[in-house]
Amino acid sequence: MLPHQILGGADLLVVFVLLAFLAVPVSAQILFQDDFSAGLGQWTLESGDYWSNPDGVADVTIPSVDYTFARAVAGDENWTDYRFDFDVVGLQESAKICYFRYHDPTQGYMLNFRSAVPVEGDPGAVRLFRLNGDLLTSKNPSFWPWGSWDLLLAEPYVNQQGMWYHVSVSAFGPDITVYINGAQVLHYVDTDAPVFTGRIGLAGFTGANVEGGQHVQFDNVRVYVPTVATQPTTWGRVKALYRTR
Repeated sequence: MLPHQILGGADLLVVFVLLAFLAVPVSAQILFQDDFSAGLGQWTLESGDYWSNPDGVADVTIPSVDYTFARAVAGDENWTDYRFDFDVVGLQESAKICYFRYHDPTQGYMLNFRSAVPVEGDPGAVRLFRLNGDLLTSKNPSFWPWGSWDLLLAEPYVNQQGMWYHVSVSAFGPDITVYINGAQVLHYVDTDAPVFTGRIGLAGFTGANVEGGQHVQFDNVRVYVPTVATQPTTWGRVKALYRTR
């Protein structure tokens, strides 16, 4: 049913005012941003010896050692719905990793933007995981100090070493959407055991006997809450606002 079929002239005026309000550009609410020009001071570093700050980027370089994570964590554990943007380039690696709604290695989400690994027949993929604590107890015979996780969804994505990519992770309620270079590549609704709050993180990872180790750089991190003006204006949204009158 069209607007003019259910609303009178006065009501239509209200609708037009609402449409004008929704079209006004409003800046997003910025929760956090870092271009690393001032170093890594905003981050809590794990395995800090692997992190450095050459040329104003966050650089994580892990040599050919056993399984190793090197995390950099920032933000507020009470953050809820937000978008998390960053630029990343893999120089010597198989995994470009970020965390969101992160509390610790047992709670939060991990995104592995993995480049091609020819020896495994893997052309590259985006993999979404939910962290769990299943292996973080010494009573578990498979105890692993780096944690464990459940694979929620994987989507193929061919990507190359030496090339910068812009990654955007959107987490609103149980809905998780990932964009790379502006195109949606993954969408998942976590109805099983969703995590609704948490910080952000960046990480490097190397597996056992990875020749040459791992080298990844991050830049231009931004965490923000999109405003109403950044969302599409639809008749359904207008009706929802009109009902609040």
